[in-house]
Amino acid sequence: MKVADGHVVTIGGLRAFTTYAVQVETTTRHHHLSTISNITTFTTRAAVPPTPRVIGVTGLDPETLAVTFVAEAGLPYRIFWQSSHVVDSVDRPAGRPDVDRPDADRPADGTVAETSASSSASVRVTDRVTGLQGDTKYSVWVRLMSAQDSSVFADSPAVEGLTLPPLPPLHLVNASAHSLTVSWTAPADMSVLRHAVDHLLPGADPTAADGWSTRTLEQTSPSHTFTHRVGGLPPGSSQLFRVRVTYNTTLHTFTWLGDPPFNFSTLDAAPSAPGEVRLQQVGSPEHTWQAWWAPARDHGSPVLVYELQAAPLPTDESSENFTSLYNGSANHWAVSGLDPVGVYVLRARALNDVGWGPWGASNPLHMSHLGAFYPTSPSLPTILAAAVPAALLLLMLMLLLVCGE
Repeated sequence: MKVADGHVVTIGGLRAFTTYAVQVETTTRHHHLSTISNITTFTTRAAVPPTPRVIGVTGLDPETLAVTFVAEAGLPYRIFWQSSHVVDSVDRPAGRPDVDRPDADRPADGTVAETSASSSASVRVTDRVTGLQGDTKYSVWVRLMSAQDSSVFADSPAVEGLTLPPLPPLHLVNASAHSLTVSWTAPADMSVLRHAVDHLLPGADPTAADGWSTRTLEQTSPSHTFTHRVGGLPPGSSQLFRVRVTYNTTLHTFTWLGDPPFNFSTLDAAPSAPGEVRLQQVGSPEHTWQAWWAPARDHGSPVLVYELQAAPLPTDESSENFTSLYNGSANHWAVSGLDPVGVYVLRARALNDVGWGPWGASNPLHMSHLGAFYPTSPSLPTILAAAVPAALLLLMLMLLLVCGE
């Protein structure tokens, strides 16, 4: 109970962050009861947390600092860092992160974990700050906030930490249509214990752990240049690489995709061989045949031209009896001028900016056997679907007229 003559009353000795009911009683100077006000509730502010203490800021790699501090258990915290007058922070709301594990993944939250001691016990916490610049000095401090009100906090003194120097880049040494050779030179300061150069598997997700080729970490010699070759690659394709290193002092493993990413391309190559040439008769008596073949793979450079050749049997691939029937961008052509009872070999090849590809497979074609009984192919162009001999249409029309009579 407080007695005062003025309009402002200070009530002390209360608990932090506690709600109190207050009622005002007014009396006259002669202590005769006058009036009693309604009950009003007030809540005291949260207590200011004890000041945390940063005991270490260690560079783990060119992008990461490990921050170790001591703070009261059970309270959320926020880590701030500053470099070149730019201030940033990482927030740690309610939860239970790992404690005293410098090599653990960053926890998903940031409440100081409670111990078996009382809730006011101090504990040691190690967290990480990532996304930093290499070989850069940062001032780091920790803000410990009240569990009830985040606007009530205590900041630790700032401590400086230095990120590790950037790693040397990965270089392309040689590129062919089916292989890439890359090199990496280890730092001269003996900071790297082991390293590996990984290659992203075809169609794999770069964020997936199993998306990269498995390579054994090599013992790393300072200033030594290591060369790695990856073969069996498709021509004209982009290939992603990364460097993984394990540091000597902390045994911390750092994965680096490069900035910009280590993305190298194989050389374009001449097209592959097209499919075997197929024929089907589509006209009479002019003796016209539709030729078609499966497209060639472009190997990184678009196909510009197909060449179609024919030669009467007997012949061989080196024979000069082959005659060019067609040069164009389509993979089909109407062929005429062949002996309707002859036997021919037809072949096709493709050209791109790199050069001519090999000839496709060829088999003897007996012209007299072609027509409705000749095997069809899935690669038959759509144009053949509408190519019906005119004589067959006329015969069907006459049959309909006779039946109608």
